[in-house]
Amino acid sequence: MLRGVLVVLLVGLCSGAWPQGDFALEYRAYKDFWETPYVGVSQWLSKNPGLPRDLPGELVGKGARSFTVRAVGGEVLMVTSEDPEAELYVDIDRDGDLSDEKPIARWGVGGRYRWYGPVVVPVIESKGWLAARFNVVTGKTSKDPFMLIARPAGYRTGTVRLRGDRYRIALIDFNLNGRYNDVCTAFGGDYSKLDADCFAIDLNGDGAFSSRAELAPLTEAICVWGTYYSLAVLPDGAKVRLRRVRPQFRLGRLDVGCKEMGLALFSSHTGLLILSGSKGQWDIPAGNYTVMFSAITRVDREGVKWNLPRWFKGRHETGSVIVARYTDDGLIKQLKRGELLREQLASLTIQPGKTLKLGKMGPPLRMVTTVTRQGSGNNLTVLINFALVGQGGEEYERSARRNGASLGPPKLRIFDDKDKLLESGSFLPAWRDAPDYLWEVRGSYRGKFRVEITLNIGPFNPSSKTEWYDVESLPRHKPE
Repeated sequence: MLRGVLVVLLVGLCSGAWPQGDFALEYRAYKDFWETPYVGVSQWLSKNPGLPRDLPGELVGKGARSFTVRAVGGEVLMVTSEDPEAELYVDIDRDGDLSDEKPIARWGVGGRYRWYGPVVVPVIESKGWLAARFNVVTGKTSKDPFMLIARPAGYRTGTVRLRGDRYRIALIDFNLNGRYNDVCTAFGGDYSKLDADCFAIDLNGDGAFSSRAELAPLTEAICVWGTYYSLAVLPDGAKVRLRRVRPQFRLGRLDVGCKEMGLALFSSHTGLLILSGSKGQWDIPAGNYTVMFSAITRVDREGVKWNLPRWFKGRHETGSVIVARYTDDGLIKQLKRGELLREQLASLTIQPGKTLKLGKMGPPLRMVTTVTRQGSGNNLTVLINFALVGQGGEEYERSARRNGASLGPPKLRIFDDKDKLLESGSFLPAWRDAPDYLWEVRGSYRGKFRVEITLNIGPFNPSSKTEWYDVESLPRHKPE
């Protein structure tokens, strides 16, 4: 029972409540660093400008780097180096001296990455009964010569029954203070600034928490398919209580201008709000929302369900999304990191008794292709990329889901003006940013060519026109 530990009645939210149930949760450690719940629930750390005075002996003069992770209500210092065999040291006792610390166990090595953990940092104020547990990965990326990622070492999970249906849920100690009941009061989409825990629910029943639509910061209430529940959590996350409640919100209307579009919205007063159907129009509680996820869905003549998510450029956890806006002439505006474009569904404000219209969005889609070059002579490379663009200028992912299953990446073929095949291949799967296809122009070919791109997006196939390019007259590539 939760009696005497935590009581949440959501004053102003409900006029009456019905018992729904208490549910036990077990702790489950991650077996792989990239395992779901959604990997974006991590702290992406950049190196500190300096080094602590007292370093472990093996790192002295070895190109040591220091990082700071937010944990146990403050900051915890870590040091390692770019040496593939380097150990990771963490200031467990938080005294600023790492020379007396033991190395953290390394439990995986893969390519450019090294995995360490679990790191266990006791919460001093709890007299030892609470501790933050997290794993660490270090490595190199194309944009960061040496980076470090910290994420919880595990999560609490179990099965709940809501109105006769069973759902798997998870609680994540995101702010790494050993507790699982820190409620979010404000969230702008920037996980790097979140000082709360997270809640996940497997809505589609695939056994995973694999998308932003199934995970959000923890709130005192959640909404599952239109039904609201209060959510109470024991500090150690071992048990949750869910109670069905009657909301007393003032409502406003959201009209996204596309009957096939669905959204996952987050607000501190409603939690995660999943919207679908209703021809793209919904009456929802008034307030400010962050858009966690959006997609268009269509069922074809054979009964196959196709789902095409919106594409958010840049990491979702670095702040409001980076959005490109397109017209018939191609890209006309690129927002700077951190800027927010409301009509592109980064955030929404619903006013009581009023309708927020976003204009036409969704199909028919268009393909906007960009072709540039870099290098010269025998080292000439042509870079090819494209965007799937809806009626409102919004961009979609490169590949759809077919009955929930992800499909392969787009394929590409390049022909000369005599229809001779010059190049064929596939775009790389896009995790955070859509990478360019690199065509290394062989020999002395400097003539005209066209690009043919084949997509796995079912009934959403876009309109496109054949464009001819000349290797010599291509614009120079400008790195972002």
